[in-house]
Amino acid sequence: MSDNVLLVNLPLAEMSTTPFFVMPPGLLSLASYLRSMGESVDLVDLNVAQKRSNSNGVLGAFEGRLGTTRPMMVGVSVMVAGQFGLARKVCSQAKRLMPEGATVVGG
Repeated sequence: MSDNVLLVNLPLAEMSTTPFFVMPPGLLSLASYLRSMGESVDLVDLNVAQKRSNSNGVLGAFEGRLGTTRPMMVGVSVMVAGQFGLARKVCSQAKRLMPEGATVVGG
């Protein structure tokens, strides 16, 4: 069974002043709410999937996740303005691989 929703935390490695990464509380809250409504939700933290914030490596990790999780919607969290370029690439990649799916960006 495929997940209905895939929520994505983009990497902050090059923008962060600390080596610590946490999943944004907003994404976790959204996942909890959607699950309570009966939706199947998966979360991917691209900080973990790709330690360095190299967009080619990050996109490769994201594409691998899309290959195993065929969501109907991909939600991308943007915490800082410097992530918008990568968010656009992730959404474009999702649409290319799954044209019938929806993409949503927020933060």
